[in-house]
Amino acid sequence: PNAAALSGGGRGANGGAGGDGPCTLFIRSMSPTVHESDLLALFAPYACLGVNIPRKPGSRHAYGFARFRTPHDCARALRALNHTKLGGMQLKLKVSQREMLLQGDAPGATPPHSSEAFRVRHQHLSQPPP
Repeated sequence: PNAAALSGGGRGANGGAGGDGPCTLFIRSMSPTVHESDLLALFAPYACLGVNIPRKPGSRHAYGFARFRTPHDCARALRALNHTKLGGMQLKLKVSQREMLLQGDAPGATPPHSSEAFRVRHQHLSQPPP
């Protein structure tokens, strides 16, 4: 069920790459001892819709994803929890690259690879909502 919550494309309810649709954080530098229940407990205060930890047999490090209701919730979690220690390792969070690409494919949108798109996204994540 958690993986299903993460399978959406990051688009708003109107089908556009909206600022109101779900947003996903990519979590790296995660201990292989961390479970989805640990991530859910950590991200729950930030309107987390679900988490997913794709497991690779024999890997010493794990990574995961946390999906949030809105980009604002995602940004709050990023600011509050980036570099948080969990399972003995310091988590490194960033907005999912897939999410950033999807947000840039709306008609008339700035291409996701442009420096302007990067600046706008980072400004959006670092600024409190109006």
